[in-house]
Amino acid sequence: MFLRPPDRDLVLDWRALIFAKFACFGRFSKNRKSRNRQTMQTIKYHFADGTTSEIEVTDEFYTLYAELVQQEKRNHWKETRRHISLTYLIENGIDFEDKTADTLAIVIRREKTEQVQKAVSTLSEKRQELIHKVFYEELSMRTIARQQGVSHSSISQQMKTIRKLLKKALSGYI
Repeated sequence: MFLRPPDRDLVLDWRALIFAKFACFGRFSKNRKSRNRQTMQTIKYHFADGTTSEIEVTDEFYTLYAELVQQEKRNHWKETRRHISLTYLIENGIDFEDKTADTLAIVIRREKTEQVQKAVSTLSEKRQELIHKVFYEELSMRTIARQQGVSHSSISQQMKTIRKLLKKALSGYI
């Protein structure tokens, strides 16, 4: 990524510096050094893998770098002053308990659902179709009665019988 000329000075433009900062998720620290008459700045970069690299830059370049870092801080503040995203918190190691995820309640509900499905499967196919129309398709009993060409009371009586059979089958479970 960085080129080393024959005189072994490190050549770096500001785009490469910013890319190195964001690509490796490291951090920078700064030091001042005086070289001849020109004041030089040293930017020490700590890579994510633990290695470090020191880069000497001119005051002009360092000023530009400092402005970019300050702008980054301002942008971050603008984004988080009213809200902090869940992604940002998770990236920083903050985790929240999910109050809706009660493992025991999920297991109990799953067992009850299996028992109800098992009890429904013991009913005749005609009764299973009626349960499906009433509870899954959410059709009214009058609509079902019209479709089958029977009276509303007949469908109501069949549902009452189905409830009694299911109550008997599930008496030990629910």
